Amino acid sequence: NEEADIDPYIGFSFDRKPVETELANVSAVGEEYKGLGTGLYDDVESTYAEMVEKRNKAGYDIVKEEIERQFKEWKDAQ
Repeated sequence: NEEADIDPYIGFSFDRKPVETELANVSAVGEEYKGLGTGLYDDVESTYAEMVEKRNKAGYDIVKEEIERQFKEWKDAQ
């Protein structure tokens, strides 16, 4: 353990407030499709594509961009 590398990103903390609505919407889509991959769906490929489309409409890319923006801002300040 004494020779282990320390993760340089320890200390980053994501502020959810700017994207609370999008996170809730993306989470709801995840709940809707939580059985995907368990055999509950006959056509997994089209169901997965449907889930990705709904997730993107729910604001997935907005959340991803906000995480990346905050991380870059935090990293640049280090």
